[in-house]
Amino acid sequence: MQQTNLALLRKASQYEPDRPFRAWARSIAYYEVLTFRQRQRRERLVFDDELLDRVSARIMCEEEIEEADVGRRRAVLASCLDKLTRFQRSLIDRRYFKGVSVAQIARQETYTEAAISTLLYRIRKSLAECIRQEVEEVSA
Repeated sequence: MQQTNLALLRKASQYEPDRPFRAWARSIAYYEVLTFRQRQRRERLVFDDELLDRVSARIMCEEEIEEADVGRRRAVLASCLDKLTRFQRSLIDRRYFKGVSVAQIARQETYTEAAISTLLYRIRKSLAECIRQEVEEVSA
């Protein structure tokens, strides 16, 4: 596990944000396990290739399901973002899509940083509730 975490840190610059993080991390973990197995060949208790193939296949299947869920979650998020007021959407866009700091937004809007932070918290909370409701409707 520690070796995998170190490998993830070493390869962090290779991660592409538009790809699912879990899938990327799992593939690195898979190769770290293979490397570990090669070093441990002299040990008596070694997992056979069939077991590793089964685990790998199961993970790949979960990743396919996860990727399908990502598309559905993005659609739900987009729907909920459309329900925000123009001002709320502007705050979300500037803070989370453009990376503008809370301090900068506060100066632009002549609010205090605490007020902007509170507004963003409330917007995130309402988005989470909207997403929860829409997912429940789809699941029902």
